[in-house]
Amino acid sequence: MTEKHNEEHHNHITPVSTYLMVFAGLLVLMALTVYVGYADFGPFDKAVTLIVAICKASLIMLFFMHLRHSSGLVWIFGTMGFFFLIIMLLLSLGDYAARGTIQGPI
Repeated sequence: MTEKHNEEHHNHITPVSTYLMVFAGLLVLMALTVYVGYADFGPFDKAVTLIVAICKASLIMLFFMHLRHSSGLVWIFGTMGFFFLIIMLLLSLGDYAARGTIQGPI
């Protein structure tokens, strides 16, 4: 029974050096987040912040949540999570952009 279980679930052991490199990458991205918080990118402030946040989330999902070595179905659901996040952000940004342009009842 255990042999069949091991054949179905291909356990992949990630070396510690990979986790240390991902950790270093997350530290660099955290420093970049702090820099972006203080720097002025004009109208691109939110876009740059979101790009850095998506990079950090991707690293965490790929390595710490083991999405990198998962089946196709898990990839589909991981992608759907990002897809619905983008939909939520677009709807929120659309509402934010329309504020003050539509006059309500006086």
